[in-house]
Amino acid sequence: VLYYDMTRPPRALAGANKERLQEMNRLIERHIGKLGEIPRDPVRVLALLNRFLELMLVGKSDKDRPAVALIMDYAHLCLPSTAVSHTSKDLAANLATMMGWARNPYIKRVNFGFCLISEKVSDLHAALVRSAHTQEIELPFPAVQDRLSFIDWVRAGRTFDSICEVKPELLAELTAGLTLVNDFRATPTQTSPSAPALTGYLTTTGGVPIFGPVTPVNGAAYDFALGIDDELLNQTFAALTTAGALDLDLGAVGGTAMTAGMAATMLPGAGFDRFDPGTPVTVEVRQTTAPAVTFSATGDAASLSLGNLRLVFTAAPNPGDRVPVLETGVTAHSALTVTIDPTTGTLSITPGATTVTSTAGGAMAGGDAVAALVGIDGIVQQILPLLTQPLNAIPLPFTNVGGGVVEISVPSSGPSMLVTWLDAP
Repeated sequence: VLYYDMTRPPRALAGANKERLQEMNRLIERHIGKLGEIPRDPVRVLALLNRFLELMLVGKSDKDRPAVALIMDYAHLCLPSTAVSHTSKDLAANLATMMGWARNPYIKRVNFGFCLISEKVSDLHAALVRSAHTQEIELPFPAVQDRLSFIDWVRAGRTFDSICEVKPELLAELTAGLTLVNDFRATPTQTSPSAPALTGYLTTTGGVPIFGPVTPVNGAAYDFALGIDDELLNQTFAALTTAGALDLDLGAVGGTAMTAGMAATMLPGAGFDRFDPGTPVTVEVRQTTAPAVTFSATGDAASLSLGNLRLVFTAAPNPGDRVPVLETGVTAHSALTVTIDPTTGTLSITPGATTVTSTAGGAMAGGDAVAALVGIDGIVQQILPLLTQPLNAIPLPFTNVGGGVVEISVPSSGPSMLVTWLDAP
């Protein structure tokens, strides 16, 4: 059994059996290399292991061939999820080696096994995850009894009232959906070819809020508080942008089909009056940066910012035609209403009052792009809920019992976190 995590060269795992460890180390030195000279970078390590497996297949009989297991921890760092166009030479080599092992009919016939460990399967390269020659083994979230046992272990003999204001049974219910070490990360499972090249997402500084006996704004008593850091939302927005999930082609605005007649009224001067009034119009929404959410203890508790959102309005006078009529760039800032259903953990984010600044990018010959900007504000107001809607799918802990929301606010002690203060039954 070989264990490899890229921090050190592959090493034998033999538990507490010293004799077995020595035997395994002798086998490693005989066929792979001296223990102190084995490299640790993935490309060279996988090449050495590939040679070792070939020796075991060709140079050993079934009787003498040892059973081999490779455990690769942090496999997503060696085989990260990325588009083919962004695949580096080293990543391609690693991926080709792994896919070769998975597909090799001779390896399948012998006692060789490969286990790749990653916290999220979406972090691994899609070619490996979706291969018919690999199988995903999912470790489920801990059940309520597991969480209760963990809580009992963490308290380490202390009275629970001294470290938590709710009973352990309620805390076990409230932590549904969390791992025993919970670390939420949003990672795109695919990359859109039209997506902007993001180097990061908006992060804000701020620690864990101080939870006093009453809520910070209304001074009301509460039983439980659930906080959401704005980094969680911004990381999700960045992943959605990279995946192209926020690139929209809208044939309707506000529930009404967009036509040239409607567009001529909303966007005067753009040139839509040159088409038959019933001509279908599409609004192409394209991101150039990831949207950003900010929480604040003053002013709007939650707000959304869009930078240089690109809108392209096209007409289709005939099926299959696409005639660009107007292009604009939009920067917008919107107040957000954020609520959490404590029973189900459902997140709801709704844009409110919005300030829009638009710039003319171009219009069809004879059109006036600047004059047409007068109608952009109303269209952006209809688009914003479509951009925030995917955030409502973020899984959050839930109580699975009744109760009410006492207050939703951003404590000054934790200005990057929006807290829902709850009244448990």
